Amino acid sequence: MKIKLEKNQEQVELIKLAGSKNRATSDAAMEIIAGFISPIIQTVIDKAALSNSIFTPLTYDQDENPSIPLDLYIDKNVDYVRVWSQSIAGGLPTNQLQGLQELKFTTYELDSAVSMLKQFARVAGLENLARALNRMSQEILVKTETNAFTVALAALGGASTGGLSHTIAATTPGLFQLHDLNKLLTRVRKLNSATIDGGTSTALTSKGLTDIFVSPEVLEDIRSFVYQPLNTRSGAVATSGATSVALSDTMRDKIYNAAGASELFGVAVHEVLELSPAGNYNVIFDNFWNGAFTAGTSQLVLGVDLTREGCLAPVEVDENGVSITTFPDDQFSQRAGKIGFYSKRVSSALVIDDRVLSGIIV
Repeated sequence: MKIKLEKNQEQVELIKLAGSKNRATSDAAMEIIAGFISPIIQTVIDKAALSNSIFTPLTYDQDENPSIPLDLYIDKNVDYVRVWSQSIAGGLPTNQLQGLQELKFTTYELDSAVSMLKQFARVAGLENLARALNRMSQEILVKTETNAFTVALAALGGASTGGLSHTIAATTPGLFQLHDLNKLLTRVRKLNSATIDGGTSTALTSKGLTDIFVSPEVLEDIRSFVYQPLNTRSGAVATSGATSVALSDTMRDKIYNAAGASELFGVAVHEVLELSPAGNYNVIFDNFWNGAFTAGTSQLVLGVDLTREGCLAPVEVDENGVSITTFPDDQFSQRAGKIGFYSKRVSSALVIDDRVLSGIIV
């Protein structure tokens, strides 16, 4: 997502004032510019962050001591839950057993800073400011995504309910099939059984699986459903064609016309480059999964149940409801001849119910 600033005379003059050799004039202009930078960066993060599809935003006011009432999110029949979180940005996710009470959690700062020579502000300043905003928004976006997915993948790597792992292996190594998704649907329904007797859950919000996040390679396998026979068996039998089963013409048409698939079995499909072999998210998952998985060749299909709020993203907002705070960077002396901006976002990522996460190892 690229930021473009509308060029008008007022903005051009303001940027030039920021590049003024007069320190007082420059500082005053920088304060004004910093005021409109924050909402722009927040808009980018809100629209571009894929983790927003998994984590439910939970805003709280600055200077507040935030907490989460777990009993409003978790089934009352559960005695305790396992909560996954990070104590610092980029830190190792850890889990703790928590009763259904107020959960206190730790937040951390995600920041970015840019600078430029004052002469660049005076000449073509608006274009350079747009580039600076792109750089800051991208840095905070990457940090937000990485920290959120690290917590989610750590929770999935260690997730087990009633003796059943939340992650299953593909029927045929290296190949994603419709049968694999069918097996995962069965697994997540069993993970969402009633707490007391293991029977059918009476909870209305327990669909089990609503979305899967896949690599471009897995999406290629899905596109191949259009022209390849389907089979649930591996080995020679699967390739011989003796037991090949064709996909319905209706589904073939949908996949062909969409150049992929928007959903399979009612499950929405999302493409994520970081889930490719050797991709960042595969590498992260490899660190937390004890089974057979090689980040350079294996791929994770990440399943999520969005009918429940099992993943939360607390974020601090100011009095205007903005989560990004931007300041003029005051580290530069007059001799340096530079100006700069510093932006930060105070947030966290929590998994309070790992039953919403599941996966297939391809």
